[in-house]
Amino acid sequence: MALVHNPDFGDGLGLYIHIRTTRVKYFSYIETIAIRIGSQTLEFNNDVSNFKINGRPVKATKKHVDTRLAGFLVRRDSKAVSIRLDTDSRAKIDLIQRRNGFPAVLLDGGDDHILFEGSLGLLGDWATGKRMARDGKTEMHDEDTTDYALEWQVRDTDPQLFSESRYPQYPTQCTPPKKMGSRLGKSHMEKAAEEACSHWVQDKEDCIFDVIATRDVMVALEGSVVA
Repeated sequence: MALVHNPDFGDGLGLYIHIRTTRVKYFSYIETIAIRIGSQTLEFNNDVSNFKINGRPVKATKKHVDTRLAGFLVRRDSKAVSIRLDTDSRAKIDLIQRRNGFPAVLLDGGDDHILFEGSLGLLGDWATGKRMARDGKTEMHDEDTTDYALEWQVRDTDPQLFSESRYPQYPTQCTPPKKMGSRLGKSHMEKAAEEACSHWVQDKEDCIFDVIATRDVMVALEGSVVA
């Protein structure tokens, strides 16, 4: 899926972020994240000790030796790989390792409010948060969730970021998860989910859904991913 599509980023350098998802019955999760800036690509699969740049494993951190992606510093922290886009504004892209096995990606513009301007994709329009189609003009609404996801399935006209291809590839459509509907024990799971997600400040309803779908309260332990 094309999470972020911004060919004008960095005065034409270009920024593309794709996510590869895996479907498990009633939900799908991000398995791998790929980021391309300019002609260089970083792939991350929830392991800060093992990620790739241009298809090659990045060596262990060494003192006084920088890792860079298209000239931008790549910092490896204990729980995240962080691409530092600007020191003054503190803008960055974090690829976050999570204990539940589902990696996350966070775009943080810091004090720079126009750095990601013009970005579209599954993440939505950067300026407004609206779900926009590829034409940048058509807004897609909440009832169009599946259509919106398919709108941003990676196409053969998009950059191919992952070093290995995997079925399905466009024009074959991605297969959405099954609808959960009413399930035996769902009400009991709802109570457990509400309790597990009680510490979430943002996106609590999403947390509750995720716990019910996965039947795993561990997905709630780390809290929502916010800047």
